[in-house]
Amino acid sequence: METENNNYVRWADDEDEDGDGDGDGQYGVEIEHTNPMYQIMNLNLRNDASATSVREKYGSLNLLINASGILSIPNVLQPGRDNFIDCNQHIWPLLKVGGGTGTERDVAVVANLSARVGSIGDNRLGGWYSYRSSKAALNQLTKNVSVEFARKKDPIICILLHPGTVDTDLSRPFQRNVPEGKLFTKEFSVQKLLGIINKAKRHDVQW
Repeated sequence: METENNNYVRWADDEDEDGDGDGDGQYGVEIEHTNPMYQIMNLNLRNDASATSVREKYGSLNLLINASGILSIPNVLQPGRDNFIDCNQHIWPLLKVGGGTGTERDVAVVANLSARVGSIGDNRLGGWYSYRSSKAALNQLTKNVSVEFARKKDPIICILLHPGTVDTDLSRPFQRNVPEGKLFTKEFSVQKLLGIINKAKRHDVQW
């Protein structure tokens, strides 16, 4: 998540209950070391004090990139908590205040990272049941949220992004089947994704 002054707020992973960054702190240290203009602040939405500290320090957000996923769920799910409520309670007000502040956009952007395998019409191979289903659900959710956003006056839009096939451990087992020139580096993919995000306008959201 990005604030007006190019500060990035890292959503602490689920194992990092207190939001102090111990779950993945080294990642933030590396970013700050290689990019001095960025400051990393951890956020755990299940910890009200953590969310309050981010709100008090920055006051607003202009970008939320959702690239999260669940590989496994230790002990199933913790009862009594609703992560969607936590997100709406803490993040929505910050995006509403932020809008496109500090960018060339007129809106804040919620960017959900999907994948081609989430397409029902493009599914010709089968397999990957959970991954396909989760991405298809994300596509429908984003569509639904986008329609809801259009009815509101809040300066926020919700978009779907497909990063392409990126050279990572996830794609390595099937990279031999990727057409020449279609296997992208992480840097290339990020550059293209940010190019779309940074030029996003309210009227661009068409389905």
